[in-house]
Parts: sequence; structure tokens; C-alpha cells
Amino acid sequence: MPLVTMQPGIIPEGLTAYQTYQVYNCLDSAITAQLLPVMKGMMNENHATTYTRERRVASLCLEMSRKGFPTNEMAVLELVSQLDREASKAKDALHLFCLAVWHPLLNPNSWQQVEAFFYDYLLLPPVWQYDHKTKQRKRGTNRDALE
Repeated sequence: MPLVTMQPGIIPEGLTAYQTYQVYNCLDSAITAQLLPVMKGMMNENHATTYTRERRVASLCLEMSRKGFPTNEMAVLELVSQLDREASKAKDALHLFCLAVWHPLLNPNSWQQVEAFFYDYLLLPPVWQYDHKTKQRKRGTNRDALE
């Protein structure tokens, strides 16, 4: 790996992405090294204890973000399948209700159908929301409005 030499006040050009990354990290470390003596003078005992603990935790967090942490894949798959069954059961109940009181099936992902069903057919009082794109208020069909 070639060494990157820098002149004070001159921004190096023509570096590879890796060399640019290394230069950035060096500059970041240099700033930290310059600030550390100033910050140490401002720290009391409580700050020093907290800073030491944070440095210890940071290494663990970096290791976890690099390696991840183990999960029980079978338990995750079981939970996903249980949630799929519950979602399917809720959707079936919604379809059954819609067939009983309103002839077409309701697509819960279509805000137009949800709006027509709840506000036009069932005559529920509308929950008004402001649409920032059109600068107008409209009847809400998102989860917050329907809850």
C-alpha cells in the first residue's frame, strides 16, 4: 500500500477511494488528538468514569456491528410463519365482513378503496389529515387515522 504524503494546507488530488478513506481517518484522528488535552482539562471524575465506560462499550458495539450476533433461525422462522397466519386470518375476516356488508372485496393497500368503504359506505366520521404535497386536507386512510 503506497504511503500518502500531505503538505499542510494542500488538499491531495488523484487518490483512490481507499487512500481518500485513509486520509479522512487520519485527519479525524488528528483532530481527536488535538482536542483530547483540552477536553481532559474540562473533565471531572464523573466525566472520566463515563468516558472510560463508553470507550469499553464502543469496542463491543463495533464488534457486534462487524460480526452481528447469533439468532435462533428456527425460532425466527416460526415467529414469521405465526405472523403470516395471523395476517392471513385478519385479511380473511376483513374480506368476509366486506362481502357481508359491501359487495366487492376490499384491498387494504388501496387508499381509495379504504376511503370509500369506511367513509362513504359505513359513514364513519372522517379523520382529516393535511396533505403537504397538495396543500389540502383529506380524509385519512393510514393506520393512525383508522385506529
